[in-house]
Amino acid sequence: MSGVCQGRVVTTIASGGSAGGLMTLSGTKLYVQLVGRGVISGMSVFEGATDGSEPNGALIAGALSNVPLDGKLYWQTMAADVSSYTISSCSIASCSTTIAPLVARGLVSGSIQVFVSAIVADPTNHQLVVFEQQQIGSLFAEQFILRINTNGTVQQVAQVGNPAQGTIYTPNNRPDRFFWFNQASTTFVPTYLPTSNTGGVPIPLLPTGQAGLAQRFFASDTTAVWVNYDTSFANPITSSVPLPNGIVSGNPTLLYTGFFDGVIDNSNAFGSFLPAGAGSTDAVSRCALSGCTPVAIARGQNGQSSFLTDSTQVYWLNFASTTIQVYAAVK
Repeated sequence: MSGVCQGRVVTTIASGGSAGGLMTLSGTKLYVQLVGRGVISGMSVFEGATDGSEPNGALIAGALSNVPLDGKLYWQTMAADVSSYTISSCSIASCSTTIAPLVARGLVSGSIQVFVSAIVADPTNHQLVVFEQQQIGSLFAEQFILRINTNGTVQQVAQVGNPAQGTIYTPNNRPDRFFWFNQASTTFVPTYLPTSNTGGVPIPLLPTGQAGLAQRFFASDTTAVWVNYDTSFANPITSSVPLPNGIVSGNPTLLYTGFFDGVIDNSNAFGSFLPAGAGSTDAVSRCALSGCTPVAIARGQNGQSSFLTDSTQVYWLNFASTTIQVYAAVK
């Protein structure tokens, strides 16, 4: 089959008993943060390169997160009583000796707890984009999109009112939009949230919502795709709508039944496709958004996850017993 076995290892990382990993792409650099059991706090971020020039992931000593921006890494820490949080940074070149706080945020009037659900980097504007949730009583009744400059000044871009249940998604770590899923007990509504215009208005992507439980979400410039466990966890339904305005009537397009994890661009979805007809469970595959028939682009994979893409390649993590390998394949 054309394209099979083209996957190549670009970086190998000693996992130290990690149960998983999160990956961020910044220019030509890949940053992997180990998560789960066995991870030593403060020693869990590794750097690799998309061209394979850093075959053994370089440990960034002292780093606590994988939000890279302008030569620094950023992360947030919460107060023990969740009444405040601090965003700190360090230089990638010498993290352990350059750790410093950037900004501290506390409670708004009437709030009893504050949480950060997402932080992404905006390299064009040299800012961090933050989704902050303030808990009023039993509800997360005040939710803010913030832009934080590297000098610590904060701009509130939008205030979003939503039900207590929901999930924020940041596919491809793009800073220009977030996606919020209002999740009731039996239905959900995906919502587009612009992050660049003050007072931006959230845009529901579905007219009345969709039955089920949304677990994964992907987006490109033109299309939103999500995995919906409506009838069976063994065969998740994958639906799609156009961006940024979704659909005004009817049902979203059914893309595939069994797309478990991956990433999309404007033309294709890439990742793990099941069940029968999609190839082996050890495959990373490609399928067109206009009509999904998976075609394997790499085989011999194990627990592939944390997919990312740039203009020419797809990247993912592959888990072995003592190492995590960053793989790449030509799109």
